[in-house]
Amino acid sequence: MENGENLEMQPFIIKNGIILGLIGSAVVMATYIVDYTLLANLKFTIIPLVINFALVIYFGRQFRNAGSGFLTYGKAFKLTFFILIVASVMGMLFQMLLYNVLDPDLPQMLAKEAIANAEGMFRSMGMEQSQIDAQAKIMEKEMPATFSPMGQLKNSWAIVLFGAIIASITSIFVKKNEPIVG
Repeated sequence: MENGENLEMQPFIIKNGIILGLIGSAVVMATYIVDYTLLANLKFTIIPLVINFALVIYFGRQFRNAGSGFLTYGKAFKLTFFILIVASVMGMLFQMLLYNVLDPDLPQMLAKEAIANAEGMFRSMGMEQSQIDAQAKIMEKEMPATFSPMGQLKNSWAIVLFGAIIASITSIFVKKNEPIVG
């Protein structure tokens, strides 16, 4: 990639990463206002995931069409991955604000809800009550720390990995190779 293309891509990545981060934060805040327990529901995470997929594809195609109309898979991956990283950093900062300033009791309430959801899942898988109780005890001890700023930073590797997976999929829909003339 040439330096000029990098310079064009960087402001686009920052702008659209911020937009995606703001939209994600707004979804989290709206969910919190409506029913905070949805934040601990794995089924509910499908909604933000679909929004991320759709917007990242839209932003990628917007970048592609503003240029030559063509974008290799590698450049599409780089573009979508870094948009997702910027959005993730914004989302992490918003969640730190939510968990530590706006509602410091929320992490404990979410942990309790997540443990109850996990216990239900364990029961549906046929686990014995003694195993469920042992898992719940471990979760009760470890889960609240994941909501702290340090806990979120420790888990940021998962955000990067998940961003790479999403970028690898969305790049398929963003890329458009130049026709081979021969």
